[in-house]
Amino acid sequence: MVSVRPGEWGLAYLQLASLKRTSPGTLAHITVLTYDRATRAACAALGDGRDKGVDCFLDEAFLETWGEALADASASAAEKKLRLEETESLTRLRAALSWRKVHAAFELLQQNTPVVLLDADVVFLKDPTASWRDAMRRYDVAVAALVGDEDEAQRNADTSVTLLPATPKTRELVRQWLKGESESVAFAEIAHGDTSDTSGDEDREDPARAYFNYALVPVVAGHARVHGLDARTFANFLTAHRGADGAFDGVVAVSGGFCATPEAKERFLRSTLEEKARAEKALAREEAALGTARADRDGADAPAGARSGKKDDASEWASASARSAARRAARIVERKKARAEKRTKGLPLISSVDTQTHAAAVGVSGGDVGLDAGSDDASDWPPVAGLACDGAKRKAAFRGEYRVTEDRRVVWDA
Repeated sequence: MVSVRPGEWGLAYLQLASLKRTSPGTLAHITVLTYDRATRAACAALGDGRDKGVDCFLDEAFLETWGEALADASASAAEKKLRLEETESLTRLRAALSWRKVHAAFELLQQNTPVVLLDADVVFLKDPTASWRDAMRRYDVAVAALVGDEDEAQRNADTSVTLLPATPKTRELVRQWLKGESESVAFAEIAHGDTSDTSGDEDREDPARAYFNYALVPVVAGHARVHGLDARTFANFLTAHRGADGAFDGVVAVSGGFCATPEAKERFLRSTLEEKARAEKALAREEAALGTARADRDGADAPAGARSGKKDDASEWASASARSAARRAARIVERKKARAEKRTKGLPLISSVDTQTHAAAVGVSGGDVGLDAGSDDASDWPPVAGLACDGAKRKAAFRGEYRVTEDRRVVWDA
C-alpha cells in the first residue's frame, strides 16, 4: 500500500514506474491510498483496478473531516504565504496524514492481510519481493532505517518502508502504535529538541514515525521481533551509494529521506533511476563487446578444417543444440515479458508529470523520463546544485561522523 499525500503524485508515479521495471508482478497487489480527489484522479488515469493497473483508493472519511484544511494547505502553498507548520490547523493536518496510513494498515491486518506500507518517496532498483518475504517470515515488523549498517539500523527507525506480516503479535503491535495518535504526550517530548540530531527533522515531518521509534519500540522490543533494515540496502539521500560503475550494487530501494520538499525528493529519485539505467546501458554494451571478441577469438583458434566448414558431426550437433537452446530461452523470456505486460496494462512507464495537476502524461515520446539512460555523458549524481537535500549530512554519513545512541538518536559529530 502506497500512501500518497496531496502534492506527491509525481513521487508516486516514479515509484510505480520503478516497480513496473523491477517487479511487474507486484503492481497487481498495489493499492494507492490517496487523500484528495486530484491525486485520486491522476492515479485512476493509469488504469484503476487489478485487471488494468493499480487500485486507487480515495479516503473519503479523511476527506470529509479534513477537506477544508486540505484546501487551506493547497491555497497557502499556491500563494506561498504560509508554510505547513506555521499554523496550528495545518500542523494537525500533517499529523493526521502521518497516522492515517497506520490506520489503513491496521484495517488490512484485521482482515488477515499482510501489509507492505510505503511512503510515496521510495523507488526500487531491484525486485524487493524476496527480501520482503524473508523479513516477514523472520520478524513481527521490519522497517527501514535513517542511517547505519544492520547493527545500527536496530536503533533508528524510518517507517517510509514498513513490513507487517498478518500475525496476532503484529496486529497487537500496530494497535499499540496507534495509541500514539491520541496520547497526550507533547511531541517535543516524544522526539527531542537536540538540533544536532538530524532525525529530529524527519520526526517533525512524521509524528507516527517518531512515536514508533522513541515510544513504541523501547516498550515492545522485549517481546516482539522488531527489525531495522540495513540503510545501505534500503537507502535514502544520506546513505545511497552508486558504486564505481553506477549500478547501485546491493541497493534494493532508495527513499527521498533528508530532502526537504517533494520537488527535491523527485529530482533526487529521478536522477537515481537515470543513473541506474545509464549503468545498465553501459553494462549491456560491455557484454556485447565481450561477446563479439569471444566469437572472433573462437573463430581464430578453430582448426583450419573447421574454419572452412568441415566440422565433424559431433561439433555440428553441439552447435545446433546450442542454437536451439538459445532460441528456446529467448522464447521463454518473450513469453514472460508478454505476461508481465498483460498484468500491468494501463500503467505506462513514466514519461512526464504535469506540475500543475500532477496528472500523468500517458503518451510516451522520446524515452521514459526517470527510467531512460539518457546521455552517455559523465554522471552528476546525486545532483546537489539548488537541491533542498542535506548534502552536508550525506558527506558526514559517508565519513562515519555520526553516532546512533542507545536511546535511539542519531547524533552528528561536529
